[in-house]
Amino acid sequence: VYRVTHFAFRPPLAHCRASLERLVVVLGRRDTCACLGVPALTVQEWREGRRNPSAAARRCIWFLWCLAFHPDRLSSLEDLVTWGKLKERPEPSPAEWSDWNV
Repeated sequence: VYRVTHFAFRPPLAHCRASLERLVVVLGRRDTCACLGVPALTVQEWREGRRNPSAAARRCIWFLWCLAFHPDRLSSLEDLVTWGKLKERPEPSPAEWSDWNV
């Protein structure tokens, strides 16, 4: 059950790279690498698309991004398991559908 949930809610790799990029811009490369526990070269290769982060690394990037920019998305263990996508949010109007995430 966890594996199905994990893949159903996991954001695309492009979102992971965008989150990593924002973390590096705001926190700096050295602090981002220290928080993730990976070498600077590895983060650089992830950012440039030469390598892809593992599932565990993607989860850590998302978790750090949430802690830094959206701590309201992490109020329970369920949020961590579902990548913060099971929270009830108001239904958007049709004009807002393109910007809305489940």
